[in-house]
Amino acid sequence: MVAVSDNFKSLALAAGREVSCRIEAGDMTFDDSEILSFRFQDVANAEELAFGETAANRFHFELVTDRFIPLSAVIRPYVSFGGGEECPLGVFYIARRYRRRNRYSITCYDRMYRLDSRYETELSYPASTTEILSEICQKYEIEADVDLSAYTAVEPPAAGTTVREVIGYIAGLEGASAKFDRDGRLIFKTFEDCGLRLTRDNYKSLSLTQDACEIRQITMNTDTESYSEGEGTRLTAYIQYNPFADRRAVTVLYNRMKDFSYHGMEIEMQGLPFLEAGDCIEVQNDADNGVFMGIISEIDYEYDGGLWATLYSKSKNPIDDYDSPQTAEEELAAAQEDMSVVYYPYQSTEEVTAGTTPAFLFEIETEARKTTSALFFAQLQLTSNADCTLTLTVYCNDSPLLPSYRITLREGELHPVCLHRFLQRIAAGYTSVKLYASTDSGTVTFPQGGIAATVCGQCFEANVVSRSPNRVITEVVGTFGRTTGRSVLFGEKVSYSLHTPVSFDTSDKISVARTAGRRFAFAESMGSVVRTGITLELTDIYKPARTLKMRRVKGINESLSNELSSE
Repeated sequence: MVAVSDNFKSLALAAGREVSCRIEAGDMTFDDSEILSFRFQDVANAEELAFGETAANRFHFELVTDRFIPLSAVIRPYVSFGGGEECPLGVFYIARRYRRRNRYSITCYDRMYRLDSRYETELSYPASTTEILSEICQKYEIEADVDLSAYTAVEPPAAGTTVREVIGYIAGLEGASAKFDRDGRLIFKTFEDCGLRLTRDNYKSLSLTQDACEIRQITMNTDTESYSEGEGTRLTAYIQYNPFADRRAVTVLYNRMKDFSYHGMEIEMQGLPFLEAGDCIEVQNDADNGVFMGIISEIDYEYDGGLWATLYSKSKNPIDDYDSPQTAEEELAAAQEDMSVVYYPYQSTEEVTAGTTPAFLFEIETEARKTTSALFFAQLQLTSNADCTLTLTVYCNDSPLLPSYRITLREGELHPVCLHRFLQRIAAGYTSVKLYASTDSGTVTFPQGGIAATVCGQCFEANVVSRSPNRVITEVVGTFGRTTGRSVLFGEKVSYSLHTPVSFDTSDKISVARTAGRRFAFAESMGSVVRTGITLELTDIYKPARTLKMRRVKGINESLSNELSSE
């Protein structure tokens, strides 16, 4: 875990925190006025737990600037939560750079990425691992912070072995992964508890393997020998190739790791930048007070004004169901399940009013086992306070299905409206179907119980499944904008299936809401707003999310309100 103060940890773990980013590129510094987004992938084990891994960390960022960033620039990003303290994310070197006008898209890696050259040595073997590593560090100008045991490599590695692989062999003898830390130093990361307990208040969702993974056998193979300690199965035996291995190294490693166990898991959570791959953390269960140990095999940070992360604790898994052939009865049951028609109904329980601004009427969420199609039906009863034209638009996953429905209404009459739509392609997983209504003048009222709708089709799960997150986590995303032009204030982050009136001050010309699904909506001339989880319904104007990214690239300025009104 990166060394930061207790105050920094408290700020990072707080609800409603404020986050900011700074990137040094050579002698230049960029802040949130120019940074659009970044993605930082910190990796210790690319697959399941193994000793001697040498994964390179990756940092990709996008920004808008008129300054020139040379390929030779060393990249150093930092994250802070106020209080003046920053957490470094690493030292990176540009591998790919794309520029179009004043927008940059840059991918870079740490030093490990550049160590794939062939290993060449002037040492005489047998040689100690300390001598081998020291020669590599001197030749490639690497600063190392490692403590090595007194192991000796009898013979040099095979011809064609890379420097990166040799470092991995040495780290494997220590039961560690070789990494470059956040300050650019080579370290050997062992699997030890870092002292942090992640509570369910700090993550949105948790996927956990049912059984703990244990280490009951360690085997290391050289070109001529095999050294093994303990007895295990396919799931509990860890077998690796290491030409530097000997009996003592395997025995020492086994005695240290034989009682170690952990759970495989995947967690969507607040981005805590002081956590790094290779850390072992305790995670509180979602349903009770149970605590599970996990190894951070990989942690993927994403920043676009807010900082979120996906944490992976990778483990060996039992043979999946598809490895065992289905019986004829099981195949028939699966086919019957796919052929059965599933209905997702909706019935309104409150009165809804629509005017010249598109009003959200309802949402139906579905879950499909495979890509399929569906039929959407709606029956509406409504009354208009003026002669007008009503426009009804169906949205599927926040994309409007055109053309919209247009109905001519007469003042004071009760109008029954029936509509249907063929949803040609429903992708596997979750799908959201929504209906919006607007008029060219006046208002339309849908009484309580006056809206009934259904989505039906095959290959759907029989029950409506509540989406993650398990809880609401808020984050103030802060202001951003070009040095010239208008800054835009982001609003509160909201989660799925949340319907809460929110009041805005009249001085908030433009505000933005960021949802758990990382979609955006925005408005001008705020009145009261209803947060729905993946859209923002506004009294004055509603716009789909994708426009925001385009406006950020071009820069936010005073003409944005006019552009919105005309679109």
